[in-house]
Formats: sequence, structure tokens, C-alpha cells
Amino acid sequence: PGSTNGSLVRLDSVRVPAFDSGTFALSDLVTGRRDSGLNWLDGADTVALNPLQAYPQGSTVELYYELHGLARGASYHTRIEVEQEGGRSLFQRIAGLFGGGGAAVSADYDGVAEGAVSRVHQAVSLARVSPGRYRVHLTVTLPGSDTRHQRDATLVVQGK
Repeated sequence: PGSTNGSLVRLDSVRVPAFDSGTFALSDLVTGRRDSGLNWLDGADTVALNPLQAYPQGSTVELYYELHGLARGASYHTRIEVEQEGGRSLFQRIAGLFGGGGAAVSADYDGVAEGAVSRVHQAVSLARVSPGRYRVHLTVTLPGSDTRHQRDATLVVQGK
């Protein structure tokens, strides 16, 4: 009290979605490393953490997110992309004209909701990813609707 600690960090507001409203919502994306030694224990669930967001080249990034508001058995579609930050080089843009040069990693899959809260774990291999700074894009859509949510996270792939 009475000090200036934290005076440089000022948040005007933080938007917190109503996850219990029965409307489809997507939590933030948590990225982690299984061998980091840091875990978030949530009941019977264990979520790998990596607060430094640094990953050795060839390692695996563990993704965790929650889907809220879907009925048990409801279908959803997920797309995960890992793209290098800073734009693409001229070579990558030319390769894009011929179907290449896209995301360093991309994966699509369909899932089925476990109930009002679905906890999702995905492992993404960084085996084909060069050292650099990357964005992980997570997009979840509901088939047959325009409903989609996207979350992003930053990570750094370090050389061996």
C-alpha cells in the first residue's frame, strides 16, 4: 500500500467470456512442453506448461484448450497452423503460387464434444520447423454454421 509497485502495468479492462452460458466458447490456447517440469494440475487433468515459450528444434509443443457450451456428441472441426512470424520470403511467396510455401506445420481434424466442457490436448511436432519465431493459430469451427473461434500463441524454436 502506498507504493508505486505495478504502476507501469495498467489494464483498463479484461473481457472474460461467460463459459457457462450454454453458448459455444473457446478458452485461451495453452502451449507447453512435456519435459519442462512445469504442469498445471486441474483435477484429474495435467496440462504441460512452458512459460518461456522456447522449444528446441525437433521437439514437440503440447497444446491445450477447452471447448465450452457444446452438447455431448456435437461435432467440431479444428485447424492448427504454425507459421513463421515476419512474413514470408520471396522464395516462399513464389512457392505459394505452386501450392507450397504455406504454414510450417498444419493439421485438420474433426472432434466430438465430451459435454458442456471438452478438454482438448494436442501434440504438434516441430521436427520440420527451422529455428525462429512462430505463431500457432488454432481455429475451431462448428460444421454447418458460420460459428468459429480462433486463438493464437507465440513460440520460439531454438537451434540445436
